[in-house]
Amino acid sequence: MFLSRLKSSLPFSQINNFRHLLRTSDAAIIDIKQFHKQICELYTYFTPYESLDAAKVLCSMNESQLCEIPLAELNEVKRLLVDGIRSKLYVMANVDELCAMTLSVTNYGMLNRQYLSDFICRLDRLMMSVAAENVPMVSDSLIRIHLTGYKIENVARKFFLHLITKKIVPKLDGSGLIKLLDSTIIKERLRNNEILLDDAINILNLNCSTIPSLIYINRLLLRTVIAEVVE
Repeated sequence: MFLSRLKSSLPFSQINNFRHLLRTSDAAIIDIKQFHKQICELYTYFTPYESLDAAKVLCSMNESQLCEIPLAELNEVKRLLVDGIRSKLYVMANVDELCAMTLSVTNYGMLNRQYLSDFICRLDRLMMSVAAENVPMVSDSLIRIHLTGYKIENVARKFFLHLITKKIVPKLDGSGLIKLLDSTIIKERLRNNEILLDDAINILNLNCSTIPSLIYINRLLLRTVIAEVVE
């Protein structure tokens, strides 16, 4: 109750001024100490996109060596921003929006285990809504997370199982199919499954002029793709 009253006492002008700052200011002319203070006071009011905008400014300052905040404090600010985003993930009903948000969180160095857990939980709930047009964005987010060192095998397995059981694979266009296959997150899976590389090249040639490196292809999934497309 006290916290709610404290939040409601913050002047709306302060919040609106900060939002205006995010939209219009260049990182080079922002007072970093004041910016840091305002984030700590207002982050719970931000939309997820405003949190990303604030993180973008911080990254720009850091890259241009304008940041006078110690690294530990900078990381704490990022944690506050990502916590604000986490609190709003549960209302996201669009899987592309969810994955795009996660890509940005990862690119701005904000990804942590808590966010990843919430993202996977939300993606799992939205999995049944994933259609062919969503495959590139979901694949992008999973690949990017994997490259940061986090283990996401379970959600990746559910994702590909959904694509197979719902017969989404045959509906993928060339770019979607290549995005699905050219992925490092599943290269270690089920290596004992054999498939002729000539067959793999043939099916990839049917769908895309650019053949991805075959070392990254999930053999079991590729076999399923070939079987379904040939049918």
